[in-house]
Amino acid sequence: MEFNLTSTKTKRRKRGFTLAELMVAAGISGIVLAALAAASLYTARSFSSLSNHQDLDQKSRLALDQMTKQIRQADGLASFTTNSLTFNHGTNGVLEYSYDPVSRELEERLGQRIRVLLTECDNVQFDVFQRNSISNTFSQFPNIVGTNQAKLVQVNWTCSREILGQKFNVEYVQSAKIVIRK
Repeated sequence: MEFNLTSTKTKRRKRGFTLAELMVAAGISGIVLAALAAASLYTARSFSSLSNHQDLDQKSRLALDQMTKQIRQADGLASFTTNSLTFNHGTNGVLEYSYDPVSRELEERLGQRIRVLLTECDNVQFDVFQRNSISNTFSQFPNIVGTNQAKLVQVNWTCSREILGQKFNVEYVQSAKIVIRK
């Protein structure tokens, strides 16, 4: 029996990443993570904006429904300015809507009861019109001279919120015309 020793002169070396390969891999990973973080931030901001817009819409609709119900039952307009309305409201006394630009709130006063209808309002404007229309124009309700002629109230408001410390497309505008039925 013969035993022969064989040896190979080339040995396979096991090696890891070189420093250059490690730096390239870290750079690519950093870019991918930065893109994911930016997408996550954009998505979170968008969902927050949609949620705030829906909440502002819901609160504005509820306030407008309440105002419509009360104004339609009013006996007549007592006085008005661009940011307040006062109605005679039968046995309940006086119905008043007023906007405070400092607190950004729209309030309803019916007799002794005070209720905040809207918060976070940037602007509220009231206009008062007659019922009869003007011929040959698109304006159906001309401005009134006296409160005894008032049959229509137009309400416009703008509400907004801040997301992460800045206003970011969460402004909501509401406008309606309400007819005084009595």
